[in-house]
Amino acid sequence: MDGRRVLVVDDEVHFRYFLKVLLEKAGYAVKTARNGIEALEVLRSWRPDAITLDVMMPEQSGLTFYGAVCGDDDWKGIPVVMLSAVPVPVREHALATLALTRGPIPAPAACLEKPCTPEALLDAVNRLFSESPTA
Repeated sequence: MDGRRVLVVDDEVHFRYFLKVLLEKAGYAVKTARNGIEALEVLRSWRPDAITLDVMMPEQSGLTFYGAVCGDDDWKGIPVVMLSAVPVPVREHALATLALTRGPIPAPAACLEKPCTPEALLDAVNRLFSESPTA
């Protein structure tokens, strides 16, 4: 994948490891974080080309992290694939509520429901790069 970088953010250790191995086997360079706080630390020293993001996590949720990414000029162009067991209408409502305090927040590049198939995840990530060759 020409050295494309993906940050995997998920509090479930087994799922985080699954995503890391899956993406590395597909040719991506991968770093992981357990929550939004760790993910922000990674972003300060390593710029990914895409992020896979769980929504419900301890310490800092995926939605709060996503709001921070969208509000930062250096990070807002990084496409995000949200992965969550949270139903889409609930997730959309939560993003709209977050936007009330932070201003407009764009929809993520893709949303997948957990558990997702390996093929669905790879298809979503690969599509990010095929649609945006400069990502």
